[in-house]
Amino acid sequence: MRLLPREHVLQYDWLVHVMNYGPVIFFLGLLFEGVPLSDWAQAVVIAGAGSLCWYSGMWARPYYNLIFFTVLTGLGLWAVSLHWTGAMYLFYALVFVMVMPRVWQVTLALVLQTLIVIGQGVWLDMGNLYNSILAILILLGGHADYLFFRHMTALRVLLRSQEDLEHLTREAERERIARDLHDVLGHTLSSIALKSELAEKLMTRDPERAGHEMREVAESARRALAEVRQTVTGYRSGNLANELSLARHALEAADIEVDLPERVPDGLDRQQENVLCLVLREAVTNVVRHAEARHCRIHWQARDGQWLLSVEDDGRGWSGRFGNGLEGMRERLGLCGGALHLRSAQPGCRLEATIGASPATPTTEEPAR
Repeated sequence: MRLLPREHVLQYDWLVHVMNYGPVIFFLGLLFEGVPLSDWAQAVVIAGAGSLCWYSGMWARPYYNLIFFTVLTGLGLWAVSLHWTGAMYLFYALVFVMVMPRVWQVTLALVLQTLIVIGQGVWLDMGNLYNSILAILILLGGHADYLFFRHMTALRVLLRSQEDLEHLTREAERERIARDLHDVLGHTLSSIALKSELAEKLMTRDPERAGHEMREVAESARRALAEVRQTVTGYRSGNLANELSLARHALEAADIEVDLPERVPDGLDRQQENVLCLVLREAVTNVVRHAEARHCRIHWQARDGQWLLSVEDDGRGWSGRFGNGLEGMRERLGLCGGALHLRSAQPGCRLEATIGASPATPTTEEPAR
């Protein structure tokens, strides 16, 4: 026999069983209608009220709540036992308790119980077992309605929260795909355009080199297609050594001298390395497309437990505004605990991206290729 419900939801089971026996109890009450409340009958009424508190879990609540509800239950049982018509006031009280705030629940319950006692004539000796049983059934039914009301309210809140979460997830995925497509296509299409223009110029002077540039155009297009597919499926990852090699080819194709580090940092996790690859790609794309620079310098530096990526050119300088690509990079770095800074140099522009390094980051680094 289960004495206590293991979960709060099992309160419904006990209430359903009790309410199923309601007609039987009601019929027995008719047999004893008009019988005064003897000592044993009062004990049955008190035991019924105590059982309600026991199976509803009130015993586990703070003691003052238990005392408060015990007093209210006793007042209600006593008042209804004075005259059966007082039962209607309990219905009103239970309805208001379900829909009103807690402060009003307490106040309204006290007021209604007092009105019941006064309005039904306390001076009349009309108490009987039938009315007391009816009061218990009303309290049980009201408690079941309250639990059902609270359950439905929580369910509606949960459904709204799930809908909001699904909406935010879809929006985040759209933003991720938009950022990744911008990063992939922006850099690759710029490289394809530059190499195509270079191949056109070399067609008559150096056909062999022009053919080499066109083969690189085809390779860039195939690589972009693969990266777009990876972006849509969400499994794209970068490699800093390969990204430095691509940066060198893109800058040299634009006739920009490039100074690259011999090694790349080691110890970064996959997300951090992927973000730094995207930042480097966006920075190089901006140098190629907008800076009109003759020289570009890329280097790494460890500073205060973080890695610093710096891309500096001697071109026109920074206009003072973040474009869509740089804004996306700043958001990505922020999610990894990093930051993005742009500074005007004399001449040119300096981009600095910082990202946290692992506490166990070793000092050995992988040569760029």
